[in-house]
Amino acid sequence: MVHTTATVAGKPVRLLSLPVRQDAQLAGVLQIAAPLIGIYGELDRLSGVLMALFPVALLVAALGGLLLTDRALRPVRQITQAAAQIGASDLSERLPVSGKDEFSELAATFNGMLGRLERAFTQLAQTLEQQRRFTADASHELRTPLTVIKANTSLALEEERSNAEYRRALEAADRATDTTTRIVQDLLLLARGDAGQLRMEQHPIPMNELLEHAVEAFRSSPAAPIAIQLLNPSLTVPGDSHHLLRLFTNLLENAVRHTPETGSITLTTAAEGESVVVRIRDTGEGIPPEHLPHVCGRFYRVDAARTRRPPARGYPGTGLGLAICQSIVEAHDGWLTIESVVGKGTTVTVRLPGPIALAGDDPAPSS
Repeated sequence: MVHTTATVAGKPVRLLSLPVRQDAQLAGVLQIAAPLIGIYGELDRLSGVLMALFPVALLVAALGGLLLTDRALRPVRQITQAAAQIGASDLSERLPVSGKDEFSELAATFNGMLGRLERAFTQLAQTLEQQRRFTADASHELRTPLTVIKANTSLALEEERSNAEYRRALEAADRATDTTTRIVQDLLLLARGDAGQLRMEQHPIPMNELLEHAVEAFRSSPAAPIAIQLLNPSLTVPGDSHHLLRLFTNLLENAVRHTPETGSITLTTAAEGESVVVRIRDTGEGIPPEHLPHVCGRFYRVDAARTRRPPARGYPGTGLGLAICQSIVEAHDGWLTIESVVGKGTTVTVRLPGPIALAGDDPAPSS
């Protein structure tokens, strides 16, 4: 069987040739012809249609490609536009996140980075503002005693004075110098605390002796009575005795300043869990609630009009006492909290970690 294409009368035909056998001998060949003109015509028409549709197909493919490209690159443009609007002064803007493709993961990653940068910039701005305010407050506090020193020395040097006048001028200058020295020492302590260089010696300190020593500074001055209640007289904490004494002396001084002589101040010490807790309660005027979050700030004073008793230890406060207390407690890995009700009093709680003597002794109040 053989297929061939031939031309018959000028028209293409398809020939199928089949051998014809008789007695195993080739008797002849049978040929069947089928015209191809119709098929060729259909092919020509199909080619014409394809050629006519080819530009349309190219246009459709181009438009489809543009649409797909636009859809694929739209997140990139949105990310680019959003990123261009983000400035160093405002990092609150975020890149749009849509879908779950690679672009959304990239935008989410950038948003996380922007969040970290925003927190870092905010913290830096707060630090700079605190530093600016701290510098201004420190300059103001130091200016007062320096002015006193300058005024007294200048007045004494203007003309000849009596020995008594010279002595009064020197005494005023000496008191102002003491105030200046105290402010500088307090600022140095706070600076070391901020830098993590406030080193604390770790020795077992009996709380009974420490608190008795702190209270002793206020025994000779007219003030509200101070009572100590030790739920465990043998209680000890590890720490620096000098700084812990300063901590409780500062807290007691604040309580004495704002508690009338008819009031009372109570120190309670107890073991709670793995901590030693000291509470200083007074029946003074209290602190308004809007000031409580800021009372441990440096140079922060609640109100100049508040009732303040004369300083018990001979020199005025600088507004750094509670800030120093906070720094000392943190250097001992402890916590300091303040609760207060106006007109009823204030409670300061100091929680210090460390070894604890076994509870079981009877309370030993003293005053």
